[in-house]
Amino acid sequence: MKKEIDVLIIGSGPIGATFARIISDQKPDAKILMIDLGPRLTDKAGQHLKNIPDPAIQSDLQIKSQGSKQTPYPNISVAQRAQAVQKGELNADILARAGTHLATDSPDDLAKNQMPSASMSSNVGGMGAHWTCACPRPGNAERIPFISDSDYEKAFKKAEELLFVTQNAFPQTPESLAIMNTLSSVFKGRLSSDRQVQPMPLACKVDEKGDRYWTGSDLILGEMAESNYHGNFKIRSETLCRKLNTEGGKITSALIEHLPTGTQEEIHAKIVIVAADALRTPQLLWASGIRPKALGHYLNEHPFIFTFVELKAPPAPDGGASTEGKTPPSGAGGTDPVAGVFWVPFD
Repeated sequence: MKKEIDVLIIGSGPIGATFARIISDQKPDAKILMIDLGPRLTDKAGQHLKNIPDPAIQSDLQIKSQGSKQTPYPNISVAQRAQAVQKGELNADILARAGTHLATDSPDDLAKNQMPSASMSSNVGGMGAHWTCACPRPGNAERIPFISDSDYEKAFKKAEELLFVTQNAFPQTPESLAIMNTLSSVFKGRLSSDRQVQPMPLACKVDEKGDRYWTGSDLILGEMAESNYHGNFKIRSETLCRKLNTEGGKITSALIEHLPTGTQEEIHAKIVIVAADALRTPQLLWASGIRPKALGHYLNEHPFIFTFVELKAPPAPDGGASTEGKTPPSGAGGTDPVAGVFWVPFD
């Protein structure tokens, strides 16, 4: 089959969703098709799984995001795998994060794989359905030197708008202040005046009641993520791009395949955008004979270290029983015991 559209977007994570949203806003009549090799997990395309209150349903959806039957351990969750490793039932000490699968062919490859910890998610919404939602701005040596400050500022402002970034996702409490003040006392003299310890900027939409809705591709797409959307934007799940076809140095069409049926189509598009993550984007370009010198080089992740702080409940001030071990007061959005998320900027 042969079809013609204006824009084909390969990959439905936050990057692909951003292209779809901005193009649609600027060119409402443009016919946009987005494809993703993984399943659609939620009615709203690309919803973050932290927004699903039932942990059993959340775990089932994470398993669906862990790749095809060919990947290791396709039918158990990351948490279940970790438990099996601890019990000695699985001989693997490297685990992907929840909702992802490792970039390896078999458990035996983990020891010799060049990138044993590289993991991918395969679902509509990509890693946007599983990420931590932490959005710290890079600074100092983290900044790419050939991008001007004005270009950085413009890009960050737009990104934070699309992602609903806020530093007020968690209410200020005595517990959160205690943690932040302690961190500040340790790091204040070692950090630049404009990059002190502060609440972590988080991609999270907070309503008037203080309930949190974590950002996935659905919030970036807006109304286009709704299952009953009837505009010029369409998403096809479980659809893989096999090859990009070129003519005169320009991509003119793509061979795509609906994985459950094996049906293949050639999609002709005026613009093709590949946003299939740092591993599968170069893989597709290489398989299509598009091989610039930089392909597959300079792959990187913004490195960070995160630590959990657990507070012991103090003795009751009236001499009564301690509250230690009891469920803490619920924060905004229910019984989440997290007091807050804090950022010690790299300096």
